Amino acid sequence: MKLIKHFYFSCVFSRTCAGKSIKPMLRIVLLLFISFFVFTATSAQTPNTEESSFRKYGIGVGYGFNSPLNEDLHPFEVSLQYRPNTRHTIYLTIPFLKKQEEHASGTPYTTGDNVGWSVINMNDYLWGIELGYHYSMLNYRGISLFAGAGLSYQSLDSETHSYGWTNYLFLTDRPHPSYHLSTSGKEVNAYSFVPQAGLKYTWKGISVEFKYKPWFSTEKYWFDVYKQVPETAEFNYLYNQNRIWYVKNGFACSLFFYF
Repeated sequence: MKLIKHFYFSCVFSRTCAGKSIKPMLRIVLLLFISFFVFTATSAQTPNTEESSFRKYGIGVGYGFNSPLNEDLHPFEVSLQYRPNTRHTIYLTIPFLKKQEEHASGTPYTTGDNVGWSVINMNDYLWGIELGYHYSMLNYRGISLFAGAGLSYQSLDSETHSYGWTNYLFLTDRPHPSYHLSTSGKEVNAYSFVPQAGLKYTWKGISVEFKYKPWFSTEKYWFDVYKQVPETAEFNYLYNQNRIWYVKNGFACSLFFYF
C-alpha cells in the first residue's frame, strides 16, 4: 500500500515522465472517473421518470358502430386493459345493449272488408364478451399505431309482440271486434375471430382509441313464433338455422382511464 501511494504522489507531483507532462492527463482521468461515479450513483438512486409514471391498468367505456349480429345495433362497451409495457396490451371487452321500439297505427286501418288497429312492440337484448391482444408498432408523442386480434362471442335475444283488433265488416253476426295476439322470439349467437388495427392517443392517464375490426363469424339462429287469434286459430312453431363463416366490417371507439 505504501508503495502504491508513493508511486501515485510521485506521478502527480513530478513535472515530466518520459519527457512529457502527465499532470493534466491524470487530472482528466480523475475527473472522468469522478463524473462516472457520480452519474452511476445518481442513476441508481433516482428512478426513471417514464417507467415510474407508466400506468399498467386501464378501464374504459366505448361505442360500437355495429355488431356482427345486426348492423343496425350499436352496443355500448366496457373494457379492461393490462399493459406490461408500452408495446403490449391485453384487453377484455363486454358489449351490451337494450333496445325497445314501439310501432302503432295512429288511426284504424282498412284492408279490404276489414277495419283494424294494431301495436307492435320490439325488444332487443344484446350482450357478449371479447378477449384479445394489441401490439403497438409506433409510439410518437402519445400517438400509437396498434394491431392485434381477439376472440368474440355475442348473443342477441329479440322479442316482438303484436296485438290489436279487427272488425270484420262483412260478418254481421259479430257485434264486437276480434282481438289477435302474435309473439315471436329470436335468439342469435355469433362466434367470431376479430383481427383489428387502430390509432390511439394517450395523454397522462387518459387515452382515446379508434379501431377497425372485421368479424369473421359463425352464427347459430333460433326462431320461435306463437300466434293466437280468438275464434280462428292458435299455433306455435320453432326452427333453427346455422350460418357458417360470414364477414362483416366493424368500427369502435373507446375512452380509457389508466391507473
